[in-house]
Formats: sequence, structure tokens, C-alpha cells
Amino acid sequence: MTPEPSRAAEAPRRSGVLAPWVFLAVGAGGAAGALARYGINVALPPPPDTFPLATLLVNVIGAVILGLLSAVPASRLHLQSRVRALVGAGFCGGLTTFSTLSLEIATRWGPVPLVAVAYVAASVAAAPVAVGLGRLIGGRVFPERPWPPVYPGHGPERPSGSP
Repeated sequence: MTPEPSRAAEAPRRSGVLAPWVFLAVGAGGAAGALARYGINVALPPPPDTFPLATLLVNVIGAVILGLLSAVPASRLHLQSRVRALVGAGFCGGLTTFSTLSLEIATRWGPVPLVAVAYVAASVAAAPVAVGLGRLIGGRVFPERPWPPVYPGHGPERPSGSP
């Protein structure tokens, strides 16, 4: 019988101090996310008077990833706090950008206000839909595992309140 891994090894905090691996995971994920955002911005450069597709795209992609990550049950995500730190806070934090969205709205507001309004509407509408899509995908790809059948006197009892 293999012993269960220590939950303390997965905990992001120890005595109120962040574990060293959290800094490494968030930093590595953030670097990868920032590089991905930069690459998308280079591939789709935003001219100052048009719709900034690159920023909308990275924010929607980040929302899908966060939605997916939030839908994965803890029982299905091995090393869950490490993965969530690397992908959620790190990669998605480096990929998505509220400050660039705000700057792009402000720089378009005077010369092309219709583009600015359309950009705000598209960003506000697309992000929650993208999170919902990610959660739907996550729930289908990583469904909650059902409790194994329990026979009287064989194996662990089900927690109270479970089917």
C-alpha cells in the first residue's frame, strides 16, 4: 500500500509564509504567459484607430483557461495547488491584461469612440462567456469521480451526506 502524499507538501502556505515553490511556479507561469501575450501582440499588432484584437484574444483565452481550471475537481488535479499557481496565477496572470485593455480604450476614446465602445462591450461580454465555456469543457473532460461501491465490512465508509 502506497502512503498518501503529504498535504503539507501541497499547501501553498506554511505558518503564514508562502512556500518557495509558489514563487517558482507563479514566476515560471507568468514568464510563459507574458511571452505568449507578447507573441500574440506581435502577430496581431493593434493599430491605434482600430479594434485591438490581440488584447481581446489573450483576455478571452485566459478566461477560458481559468474557467477550465476552476472546474477541475480537486480529486482529479494532482498536485493541485502547484498547477493552480503555475497556470492560474502565473500563466493567466502573465497572459491577460486589464491595464492594456484600459489603455487601448482610453487611446481610442477620442479619435474613434465607436471602436472604444465596441471594444468595451466585446470585452465585458466575451470574458464571462469564455469562463463558462472553460467550466463546461473542464466539467466534461475532468468529471467528478463517483464514490467506489462499498460493501459492508469491505473498504472505507462513504462520507456522510454522499450518495
